[in-house]
Amino acid sequence: MTSLRIAMVGWCVALSACVIEESYQQLPPPTPVPDLVENREVYAQDRLELLTVHLTVTDLAGLDAVNNNVDGAKVPCVFQSDDYIADPTVPNGTLELRGSSSRESNLHSYKVKLSGDAWHGMTKLNLVKHPYDLTRVRNRLSFEYMQSIPNFTSLRTQFVHVFMNGEDIGLFENVENPSKTFLAAHGLPAGELYKANNFAFFDLTDVQKTNTNELDKVLESKAVDPTDGHAKLAEMLKHVNDSWVDTDYVFARHFNFDNYTTWLAVEILLGNFDTANQNFMIFSPPDSDGWYLLPWDYDGAWGFNGPDGQPGTQNRAQSRLGVGTWWLSPLHKRFLLDSKNVALLEAKMDQLMATVLSDDKTRAMLASYHDIVASLVTQSPDVDHLPDNHAPDTAASILAWETEYARIGGQLSRNYEDYYKQKDVPMPIFQAAPIISSDQIIYQWDASFSLVGDSLTYDLEVSKTPAFGAGDIVLSKTGLTKTLFVGPSLPSGQYFWRVRVRDARAGTWQESAELYYDGQGGKFPGVLPMSI
Repeated sequence: MTSLRIAMVGWCVALSACVIEESYQQLPPPTPVPDLVENREVYAQDRLELLTVHLTVTDLAGLDAVNNNVDGAKVPCVFQSDDYIADPTVPNGTLELRGSSSRESNLHSYKVKLSGDAWHGMTKLNLVKHPYDLTRVRNRLSFEYMQSIPNFTSLRTQFVHVFMNGEDIGLFENVENPSKTFLAAHGLPAGELYKANNFAFFDLTDVQKTNTNELDKVLESKAVDPTDGHAKLAEMLKHVNDSWVDTDYVFARHFNFDNYTTWLAVEILLGNFDTANQNFMIFSPPDSDGWYLLPWDYDGAWGFNGPDGQPGTQNRAQSRLGVGTWWLSPLHKRFLLDSKNVALLEAKMDQLMATVLSDDKTRAMLASYHDIVASLVTQSPDVDHLPDNHAPDTAASILAWETEYARIGGQLSRNYEDYYKQKDVPMPIFQAAPIISSDQIIYQWDASFSLVGDSLTYDLEVSKTPAFGAGDIVLSKTGLTKTLFVGPSLPSGQYFWRVRVRDARAGTWQESAELYYDGQGGKFPGVLPMSI
């Protein structure tokens, strides 16, 4: 989050100073961005079943390199299934590791690229293990729901039983690969499609505008118009990040407003909070300035992190609860600053809960998957690696799986209720680097915001330790109304400081989005170090 923090602080400073790099002449009137309409017959080809796949790799050294996450490792393979017959001696594809954090898991996910005919309409397969999801179905559940959500799209998924060189490696989910082929299969025009890796709608750097490899590090190109390059993307981001361009104009010209509110409502209701700067896609059709937000990766949704999340997972930091997790993006911040937009978001949540989403539907979908998933997740190797800390007690692991599987059936209602519980919590902030001189220290931070219109104050504390024990605090100021405080000088040494936002009427508080690691496994949300 360091790059996000730096960019956000810079954006806020630019706003407060009302500085822009150029004076805009009259902007052209926006052309309405039409609703997103896909060909939903694409989903009819997938039945609820367990498909069996055999992967054969004769280059064992190459396979070890893949499994050991050697940079760029890829190996020829033979792909076969009951409905895809191939010569077992002639490679018909390549195999490589896929994912980011899952690469460090004992159970790997794989990407298979077929060199010949498509399998179930796909030549690029994402065989995903979901090693950290105890249920193994959060992603499938999400994408099945999205097949019925208007002005949105989904991805095809299949449950797959995979054998590698004859060895049973258990249950996987094949997730449709976003690409030009994906767009065509869903009846969408061959426009520009990107997947967010570390992208929060901040402006592109000059290098990112001209170097696709650099851009891919934050926003991966999945399908791009070669005649346009990234000019349309750059134009949208320039307007998003320019405070002199009216917010209503930004949304009217560059986004379909209903698609945007649908995306944010879905993230809130499904509890997919790790989407401030990743795990989503953006798409723009040709001959349009408009962009649509599309879904990607939901294995961390459905109450995965706490409070009261999947057993063994860490609680989300205070700054990542509620809509505060999206406040750190300039696009989402613009939206949330307007109370009429918040009302429209809540109306969209109500609409989805009344028409598409419900706990009863969730439980019915989970029941339909249950026996398929249980047939493999209760057996080796899956049961030996479930994230429940009960191995090698198989019975305890199966019970933990069943318990979590049943628990997420009521998660939609809990997420809906949690939104309103969190609504009067102030928005998170970032802290700027202190300005230290011989006789004073200047502390600065962003202004927070109340979605319910309450007055806010700030508490500043400086401590000798990141835990802020009562005997370690060397400076404490409460009830501050400004985002700057000039404090006295301090003796040489290592210090830590934090700012908390208070809503006295609601009795709620918020911390900064900073996160300090002490190098010994300790994590301290809302804390920054300071050396004197």
